[in-house]
Amino acid sequence: MPKRSELSPSWEKVLTVLAVAAAFYHIYALGMVAVGIWQLRVVHLMAGLLLAPLLYKAKASSPDHRPSILDLVLAVLGITVSVYALLQEEGIVYRAGVDPTDWDIIMGTIMLGLIVELTRRCLGWPLVIVMAVFMCYAFYAPYFPGVLKAKSYNYPRVISQML
Repeated sequence: MPKRSELSPSWEKVLTVLAVAAAFYHIYALGMVAVGIWQLRVVHLMAGLLLAPLLYKAKASSPDHRPSILDLVLAVLGITVSVYALLQEEGIVYRAGVDPTDWDIIMGTIMLGLIVELTRRCLGWPLVIVMAVFMCYAFYAPYFPGVLKAKSYNYPRVISQML
């Protein structure tokens, strides 16, 4: 099982504040006001994409008491993708799978890469392999036998559906 980072007390406090803020937002959004499902999901994704790279080390040789530069870059990318999804909500919903923009493809690719990396860090290689099998199926389904045979989809369509 991947090892959680042993961060310094100051980093632990920062991450605790972020996690508690995310929890309070969810309680507020689900119990006190009517928040749209898109906003709720994107904020939830943002919290995960922000906290996971800071809490789980990329490899054993990563710094012990602070996040590495790569961890911080991944956290910023997670926030960037999430903000893009919040700002482009209506456009993404109407374009998904039909006519994605170049930015949709770029942000969707970044999001997929982040989710694969953070899944590897938090849960290990087995789930990443399962993800890879299903991604391959989306592209190579016409070559499968019998009931597994289906229509394949191109990369922009798959990525825009996932964004």
